[in-house]
Amino acid sequence: MLKNYFEPRYLTAISSYKLCYDGLSLTVKVTEDHIICFSLENGRRDTPSIIRSLKNFQKLDTERSIDSAEVIGGKATIEFSASKPSLNLKYSNKKFAEINLQKTNNYITLKVYSPLDEKLFGLGEKASHLNLRGRKYRLLNSDPSIYRPGDDPLYINVPFLMFVRKDFSYGIILDTTQESIFDLDSSNKEEVSIIFPSDSLGFYLLIGPEPKDVVSKLTSLLGRDLRPPLWAFGFHQSRAPFPPVFPMLKATIGGFKTMEKVMEIASKFREKNIPCDAIYLDIDHMDNYVPFTWHPKRFRDHKKWLEKLREMGFKIVAIVDPYIGMNPEIVSEKGRMFLKRNHSPLVGYGWLGRVLLPDFTNPETRKWWSDLHRVYLEAGVSGIWNDMNEPTIDVRIFRKTDYRGIQTSKGDFKKYRNLYANQEAEATTQAFRKYLKSNRPFILSRA
Repeated sequence: MLKNYFEPRYLTAISSYKLCYDGLSLTVKVTEDHIICFSLENGRRDTPSIIRSLKNFQKLDTERSIDSAEVIGGKATIEFSASKPSLNLKYSNKKFAEINLQKTNNYITLKVYSPLDEKLFGLGEKASHLNLRGRKYRLLNSDPSIYRPGDDPLYINVPFLMFVRKDFSYGIILDTTQESIFDLDSSNKEEVSIIFPSDSLGFYLLIGPEPKDVVSKLTSLLGRDLRPPLWAFGFHQSRAPFPPVFPMLKATIGGFKTMEKVMEIASKFREKNIPCDAIYLDIDHMDNYVPFTWHPKRFRDHKKWLEKLREMGFKIVAIVDPYIGMNPEIVSEKGRMFLKRNHSPLVGYGWLGRVLLPDFTNPETRKWWSDLHRVYLEAGVSGIWNDMNEPTIDVRIFRKTDYRGIQTSKGDFKKYRNLYANQEAEATTQAFRKYLKSNRPFILSRA
């Protein structure tokens, strides 16, 4: 039941509106471009925000009655029920959404009416149809190793869903990095359920009316990509090695095993006039699969070869895995910079064997990781390929991955897992700015 419902009946020129239901507090704001901001609170919010700071909120007009409350911000109208936490949303006086809010056992659920002919897009990378309707999806960055159509979750998960009808579109994005569940009418009852494991949640409703308007508002919230270099739009060549997935197997099959092989492929492209702008170096270029190294024999004189490739018109992209070889010296010197379990650095298993994984929530770690890129960028590498950054903490084929109890410098890893790759990319971006003086980096990230 809505509390303090009768005071006052009319309010004008306010920038936010707050309602208090039993056990749940809901605050609403509306921006000038009709992004409706909802904040559900039941105590202190304990997950990091992914939304940029917003400004230019509209002045709201409100009207209350015994049964409902109405908040108007520009062309947007939000109607609240007095008896239960439910919302009707209108744009230009036309209803486009109905949302019911539930809180049970430390979970918040948004139930959104969705007619059967409404198409549903988003959520990041899903091994499904473009229209995601009819299934339940888990949003947790994960490495499935091998996957088939329908397998879930995968590498990239974004808590954004776009609702598209013939005459109207809108979107919902959760302001969280934590795991969530999106049930996109799997029971065929014209209902989308968004389930979030917390007492508090911020979410944003992005009014179209066109899909392009929804996407524009989404990028205004999250931030827009840096402009990529021109060569990023060309043809790229990558040849993956079969990795050493079995313990102690230190050999790969396929890939570019030597710099001479890279040059052979590059020369063939030019000889046959096949367009190609970039060549990728996978883990076989490394010394014993250690990131930020070059194999002393197979990739000897790499600077000379990279210069030759540049003269031929090729850019080189090098792979980086978030693995540092486990040894007592690195633990003693930089132990604070790695993910932990039971107050000690977490020991995983990477291509090089026992490894430590950087804790990118720590600004000191990001600075250190950024500086490690010097060995690539000053040698002539033009792009970085961030791999294994869900992160994969055990690459062995018969692994049993256990993420329980992992801690970051900011707290429980489960709240930051979906942010891991993004914070790694932040460090990589700083490397481009420092060593190449570039604000147009090329960073390809698996997660």
